[in-house]
Amino acid sequence: QKTAYDIMPSLVGSEMCIRDRLSIGGNDWQGFRGGPSDKGSAEWIAQYQQRVKKMLETVDRTGRLVIWVGMPHFRIPFMVPLPDVVNPITQEVFHDGDRSAWIDAAAIVSPDGIWTKHILDENGEALEVRTDDGTHYQSNGARLISAAVVAAIEERSD
Repeated sequence: QKTAYDIMPSLVGSEMCIRDRLSIGGNDWQGFRGGPSDKGSAEWIAQYQQRVKKMLETVDRTGRLVIWVGMPHFRIPFMVPLPDVVNPITQEVFHDGDRSAWIDAAAIVSPDGIWTKHILDENGEALEVRTDDGTHYQSNGARLISAAVVAAIEERSD
């Protein structure tokens, strides 16, 4: 089975794209086909970082802003370590680049550093941001993440 990393070159043509969306993430917490299988090991981290850098290199073009939304915290036990391992890698690659930005989803929907279903809004009212499955965003969470993406675009559009 091909991964997003395997098909990246075919997703990006020579024409400049005004906007593209590639969603990857939770399934990243596994070994690499033909590579390190010990999740979170030094070899695994190096391979993950190499692949993230290659993704940015593949889609980076003059006039294009590439935004990477970091992982939120998860409730599912096997995925709990994922954001603490991959977010620093993706943040290093995308944060404050000339044509890239990094969004800290974990800080937005789980500000206490652990999965939570609700956060407090600006009025101190509970706002449901995650679904019961422990992984996905509820519509309010998606709205908050989207607002951060729009803000990153607007910041670079000045």
